[in-house]
Amino acid sequence: MARLTEVNLKKLNTLELYKHHHALSSSVSFLTDQAKQDALNELEECAGLRSSKIDGLHYAIAKNEDLVSRGEKEKESLLSSIKRYKNEVESIKSLIKELRRRGHGTDNKLTGKNWEFTVSPIKDSIEITSAVDDWSDDEQQQCAIVKEVVTTTILKTVDGTVIESSERITRSKVPNLDVIRDLHSKSKELPKGITVKTNYAIRTHRILSN
Repeated sequence: MARLTEVNLKKLNTLELYKHHHALSSSVSFLTDQAKQDALNELEECAGLRSSKIDGLHYAIAKNEDLVSRGEKEKESLLSSIKRYKNEVESIKSLIKELRRRGHGTDNKLTGKNWEFTVSPIKDSIEITSAVDDWSDDEQQQCAIVKEVVTTTILKTVDGTVIESSERITRSKVPNLDVIRDLHSKSKELPKGITVKTNYAIRTHRILSN
């Protein structure tokens, strides 16, 4: 089929095909009848290739969206596995601490055939499942402190002159952890929802023997 130009249309990208199609369309009215027919033939071929390129964009989007979807599912699966393994690690460490808490660690050590754990006491851990506002007035007076957050907003000119300054203070009641630990060490009653446990640091040591 005769064409007006010798441009290799198949080598043109999408933008180039649109540009070429526009240029041909703009010149058709100025051509002779034969040249006009050649231009129309080329326009038809260009339009067909252009349509294929547009379809290709859809297929490329769909392909990459599918890859993204599969990647997200794989990522979700990996994160789930990591979380499960972390929980398993914490569960095992809790068992080691519980063995030590029950007095099974001679000289702070739990010894196997090839590995030894040194389980040393550190600051007690505190779990709180109740709200401070739910404690009695006496409990709040003894086991809570007030946390104040001061936010200062200053407006200045470009050269640093203060135009306006404002201050906002927010207050909230929070547990006094040091007092709670002290009361626990003295076997005193704590507000409901507070659990204090002896906590331990765990170090692992490889046993070398003949």
